[in-house]
Amino acid sequence: MGDAVDATMDSKLDKSARATLTSGVLANMLVCLAVLMATFARTLSGNVAVIIGPVAIFVAAGFEHSIANFSLLPIGWSG
Repeated sequence: MGDAVDATMDSKLDKSARATLTSGVLANMLVCLAVLMATFARTLSGNVAVIIGPVAIFVAAGFEHSIANFSLLPIGWSG
């Protein structure tokens, strides 16, 4: 697992400022989309169904997320 964390940390630190900013903006757009769609869902199962898509895209694309990076980067630095 340490090697995977190191590889992820290195890829995040090697991004340009423009790529990081773009990744963060796109991530926030997906979060807003998930919240908006959940607002219009009428049931709990509907909420879960509409949130899965944007979250799956967010994770698969590897977008930047400050809170996730706050936990990931120190783990990589300590290894």
